[in-house]
Amino acid sequence: NFSDEYYRGKVAVEDERTYDYSGSDGEGKSNNYKTRQNKRRYLIIACIIIVATLAAIVGIIMSGGDGDANESSDPTRGGNSNEQIPIISTSTTTTTIPPTSSTAITEPTTKPTSAAPSSSPTTTEELLRREDMTAAAASISGASTIADTTTPQYKALEWMIREDGLRLDATSPNFAQRYSMSTFYFATANGVWAECGPDPSQSPCPDDNRRSLSSKRRSLSSKQRFLSSNNECDWFGITCGANGEITEINLKENGLSGSSLPKEIASLSSLALLHLGKNAIAGTIPTEFGQLTNLDSLYLNDNNIMGTIPTSLGNLNKLFVFSIGNNAMNGTIPGEIFHSSLRHLDIDNNNFHGSLPDEMFTSSLGLVNIDMASNEFEGTIPTGFGNLNNVKMLRVNNNNFVGALPSEVFTSSSLSYLDCSANNLNGTLPD
Repeated sequence: NFSDEYYRGKVAVEDERTYDYSGSDGEGKSNNYKTRQNKRRYLIIACIIIVATLAAIVGIIMSGGDGDANESSDPTRGGNSNEQIPIISTSTTTTTIPPTSSTAITEPTTKPTSAAPSSSPTTTEELLRREDMTAAAASISGASTIADTTTPQYKALEWMIREDGLRLDATSPNFAQRYSMSTFYFATANGVWAECGPDPSQSPCPDDNRRSLSSKRRSLSSKQRFLSSNNECDWFGITCGANGEITEINLKENGLSGSSLPKEIASLSSLALLHLGKNAIAGTIPTEFGQLTNLDSLYLNDNNIMGTIPTSLGNLNKLFVFSIGNNAMNGTIPGEIFHSSLRHLDIDNNNFHGSLPDEMFTSSLGLVNIDMASNEFEGTIPTGFGNLNNVKMLRVNNNNFVGALPSEVFTSSSLSYLDCSANNLNGTLPD
């Protein structure tokens, strides 16, 4: 034991200082004792040196390891703090663990999974669906119109692609008419619809028990809001035939407001009734409306429609009612619009001018009600009115007619109402 040897040596030194060496024998003993003591001292010193040396070596090794660790974690020393330290185990694999501030090793919270494909089948399917629907809509509205993000057509298409619960695609039989009616909504939704708009907080949606004009068209079933996920035939104001094609649009007095009538309505080839009267729709009558060859009733009265009557409406040879009164239209009346089917002509309170076309008195002999008051028609009142034997009401007041009132006006035995005031007429009334 090193401590015991050190203690015995210290006692021996103290004994040496006090021991009385006398005589020759004492002197020899003294020399031998000193020799043994010196050997002990040298041994003790050597042990101390060895222990000190070992302690110094261990200290240097420990301080060197700490320095490396500090250097790898200290960004001010120029080391890369993100550098990974390889730890090699006795197995054949090598695990790389990023350095941390402590010696603890943390497992990842989630295990890595295999890489997903760049585009899943669902995404690819949606992209193809979008492309096909865009192409189909462009064939109806035009590519430039669809590309314009401000148009009702673009908004309708995006609604059908992204939000419509019915999830149609371009091959769906009712794609065109649903797209057309969606476009119609976005084109006339500048204000708030009085009834059955998409937002229940803005407009109520009662049963549709008053919208059809005749008993054969009447529908008492509950109607759904526009842009609901139901079939568009169930939307408020819409009636469809047995084949699922729209035959009636009746949205009169419903708060419709917009800058134009969408031409997409013309794609509804089975449409027989279009009643948009007493709203706030602006713009012009699209020439495409001439494609509605099954249309028998056209009500656009009491809106803000401008422009002229398109001559293409001459294709509507089934037209029974033509009502465009109380708008801001102008131009002359095209003779093309007069067919044998026409019974009710309402063009009052516009800015039409010129003389009345001859076709009115030769092609539409079945006219019953004629209202062309408050325009700027000129010339004399045509004697052709005598050919209209079924006329019950005739209003030509507030125009620029001149001359005498022809007696032919009174030919019809059915005439019950005549107003020709506020003109420049003269002469006497017939007996």
